[in-house]
Amino acid sequence: MDLSRINYYSYAGTVCSDRTVNEKLPSNDFVQEEKISISNVSVKDLKSSYVYTGKVIEPSIRLMLNGKALSAEDYSITYKKNKSVGLATVIVTGKNAYTGIVQKQFRILPKETKINKLSAGKK
Repeated sequence: MDLSRINYYSYAGTVCSDRTVNEKLPSNDFVQEEKISISNVSVKDLKSSYVYTGKVIEPSIRLMLNGKALSAEDYSITYKKNKSVGLATVIVTGKNAYTGIVQKQFRILPKETKINKLSAGKK
């Protein structure tokens, strides 16, 4: 029986199928699953722009891959240049069964200005 085609994790015991096979596997043998790339991930809930607040802006986002929502345990999020007016970056890094890095950008726009009092100039 070809055991290389069976998915298992650090298993030590008797392997059975329609025929009984009494072959013990070393406890340190395991098949490592191939990691899934997040390069085609769709980033949801990230707006194209946010208004300057004077504090760091860290939008909550969701990730979808092939129609499936990824768990927050499957990726980490970091931000760059997300406090001042200008272009900020969200960096998503895959972890656990996922691999790769995806970067998305958003703008931080200046606050709107208000005119409180308007007076005529001197001539």
